[in-house]
Amino acid sequence: MTKAEQLVRQEEWRQKIAAYQASGQSVTDWCATQGIGKKMFYYWTKKLRQQSEGNSSASTSEWLPVMLSDRQPCHLFVRLGKATIEIQPGFNTDLLAEVVRALTTVC
Repeated sequence: MTKAEQLVRQEEWRQKIAAYQASGQSVTDWCATQGIGKKMFYYWTKKLRQQSEGNSSASTSEWLPVMLSDRQPCHLFVRLGKATIEIQPGFNTDLLAEVVRALTTVC
């Protein structure tokens, strides 16, 4: 497999994992509806997490737009290095900003 093909496959799995996280389903249910084996899902989740932890640095940031709908409760997970923050509806934006600032200096 060429490097370009590897990058394409990694991006496809990043999108699949993001779709799972946004679905609100269990891994078992989501994998069943997508026709994906759980072992493959966990393999890629681990591989991409290790890759991101190995390539993370405090000076590198990537911002992505987030669109929220008022129709359903939303849980958002933010990963900064090894730390993951779970955000639920009604969160305190000032507190989140302080936590992110603190983590970016540590991670």
